[in-house]
Amino acid sequence: MKGASTSEPRQRRRARRGSSMGFALTVWCIGLLQLLNVSPAFSESQIAYEVTIVGIEEKSLLADAESLLDSVTLRQGRPPATLGLLRQRVERDVPRLVNLLKSAGYFDARVTTTIDSKARPVKVTFQVEPGPAYRLQSLEIRTGTETREPPLELPGAKDLGFVLGEPVRSGSLVEGEVKLLSFLRSRGFPFPEITERKVVVNHDDRSVEVIILVTPGPEATFGRTSIHGLDSVEGDLVEGKIPWRQGDRYNGDLVAKLQRRLSETGLFSVVQVTPAQSLDEGGELPVAVTVTEGKQRTVSAGVGYRTDEGFGAAASWEHRNLFHRAERLTVTATAADVVKALEATFRKPTLGREERRLIFGLRLAEEFPEAYSSRSVTSTARLEQDIAQGMTVGGGVGFKLSQVGQQGEDENFASISFPLTFGWDASNDLLNPTRGGRLVMQFAPYQDLITTDLRFLKMYASTTHYLEVTRAPSLVLAGRGAAGTIMGASRYSIPADERFYAGGGGSIRGYPYQTVGPLVDEKPVGGRSVVELSLEARLRVTEPFGLVAFLDGGTAFATGPFESDDRFRWGTGAGVRYFTPIGPFRLDVGFPLDRRSGVDDSFQVYVSLGQAF
Repeated sequence: MKGASTSEPRQRRRARRGSSMGFALTVWCIGLLQLLNVSPAFSESQIAYEVTIVGIEEKSLLADAESLLDSVTLRQGRPPATLGLLRQRVERDVPRLVNLLKSAGYFDARVTTTIDSKARPVKVTFQVEPGPAYRLQSLEIRTGTETREPPLELPGAKDLGFVLGEPVRSGSLVEGEVKLLSFLRSRGFPFPEITERKVVVNHDDRSVEVIILVTPGPEATFGRTSIHGLDSVEGDLVEGKIPWRQGDRYNGDLVAKLQRRLSETGLFSVVQVTPAQSLDEGGELPVAVTVTEGKQRTVSAGVGYRTDEGFGAAASWEHRNLFHRAERLTVTATAADVVKALEATFRKPTLGREERRLIFGLRLAEEFPEAYSSRSVTSTARLEQDIAQGMTVGGGVGFKLSQVGQQGEDENFASISFPLTFGWDASNDLLNPTRGGRLVMQFAPYQDLITTDLRFLKMYASTTHYLEVTRAPSLVLAGRGAAGTIMGASRYSIPADERFYAGGGGSIRGYPYQTVGPLVDEKPVGGRSVVELSLEARLRVTEPFGLVAFLDGGTAFATGPFESDDRFRWGTGAGVRYFTPIGPFRLDVGFPLDRRSGVDDSFQVYVSLGQAF
């Protein structure tokens, strides 16, 4: 009995120790799974729920709320395990949403929540009562007790992007302060600081007064500019791009301008233009330019496909520092069903002035579209001058020797031209613009040296505009209009490869290449004028994918615009965009709305890189 009574507690103690060790092991495993972000086997007990935000009408503000609330952002990846944890998550989001509304000018905002636990999935609702937006009554900028003679020039509310009477938004206040600091840096003060922002809210008339206190700091002039990191690039190239001289009044805009100029050369993988952190003994501010030279040669290739033109391929080679001063030589070879060409372009930058360029071009081409056949050699020389931000004018001389065939007849031409161009680009991206616009105007008189009485004037202009309707998701409306005319010669005396044509992937989608306009035996012959219109709605559905719907219209006219029987024709369709680091990959399908028997197919397909316009 004694032996039995002794062993029984010992067994129970072993069992308790085993149970404790098992419990500890279970807790340890669950903790390890949590650290490894692995869901345990009982994850089926997690709460599935949906979130609705009611009462916010502004789409951008609603998008900000959805990206801010944990209830929304963690719904899929980290659902709560219990209803109580869901309630805690929702309660934590309420003050966040209230603060967001206040930052948008809704200082009386109220937020209530409901959780319908009986619904499947559980329904979470944020009921928002934003109340009226508080509006900016006044904005005052002060420099504290600091006095200057003459008084320091300060910007007004309008200069900083504020409109009195408009709702007050904290984001706008921050942007305004950034503009204020930039304003002072551009006027000789390299170290300005915002010392205080006072926001006085008047609940009686729902108005806001804003007072910004700023310390300009010491005035400065540009000191010595040092250049580091050059290898094959000549130092005088960088020196020639510096838009200031030592001793000039400091201007932060010029620092940014030098950064942009050096980046645009394509010679450097890294460009840093860094003003010193303090003035030197003479009261000047030294500037350090540090660069890392990138690869100076590039080989590239691309392919495309259009139902009416077939497959096409292009390959190019470029040297961006041919004579060590950013001279650029580009050689491009193109091969497609309708054209074979070899082209070389040489650009000499900074010709006497930073904004001036000299460009030489040489092109050998064979073109075989349905409208004509052409073999030509073209050489050009022109000067380009930047006259303002995004604006360029150019002029030069061109010579073209060609043999052109149409309707069974071949003609030889040797024409000299004097083209003038104007370009304006205010868009925010080269291959995928969402804001701004572009304008191109071309004017060129031609004189043939074989048929000496053949002379004509060719004019063409195109404009595009981009309007971002929404940002999340991104919806952009893009519009294009183009018109051209030729004066001084009859249609058939003008070389067929210089006439205007319409139709195709870069013109009126849905119709075969160059077929919208005058036809003879169902084949295009071109006209003396052209009008084209396009409208696109571009929706970016996800980060890599987008959808496009388009409507194109226009025609080529035998004589002047609207002066012949050539009618406007319209095409419509849709497309898919796959966004890559170098631009969107485009696939469009176009349908003719006025299909002609024996001329038009039921649809056309276009594949290329970049948006249609």
